[in-house]
Amino acid sequence: MIDEKEFYLVGWENRTNNKAEFSANGIIGKIWEQVFKENLREKITNAVSDEIYGVYSNYESDENGDYDYFVGYKVKDLNKIPQGLKGKKIFAGPYKKFETKRGPVYQVVPEMWGQIWSELKGKRAFNTDFEIYGDKAQDPNNAVVEIFIGIKELI
Repeated sequence: MIDEKEFYLVGWENRTNNKAEFSANGIIGKIWEQVFKENLREKITNAVSDEIYGVYSNYESDENGDYDYFVGYKVKDLNKIPQGLKGKKIFAGPYKKFETKRGPVYQVVPEMWGQIWSELKGKRAFNTDFEIYGDKAQDPNNAVVEIFIGIKELI
């Protein structure tokens, strides 16, 4: 269990839900395409690392409701947000850390989310969850992704 400190991100955000994401109407893949196509990292001149964060927040209810999905880079503060991008504060709190097995991102991340949904039934806070695509995720076909799930209390 990790008691994560607050931090800040700058990037892009859209509203979605898991029903849409498991159909042809999902936006998460489209946001990721945009990150690489438009070189999001280059737009954020005050990024403190090259790790990319995928954030799920502002949950309507639980895994069945709408939520905001954000992709961005960590920054020191939100004083300098480039035009067209959004700043996001990730609040401190208790998180449970998971790590995917090594493999293609499109496969290992959804598999881990399936495990999270069953393992943390009734324990998730549904405030903020985030994924970190760091050094071990540089090759999208052979990646390990860290996933941090906001929980109701330290378990």
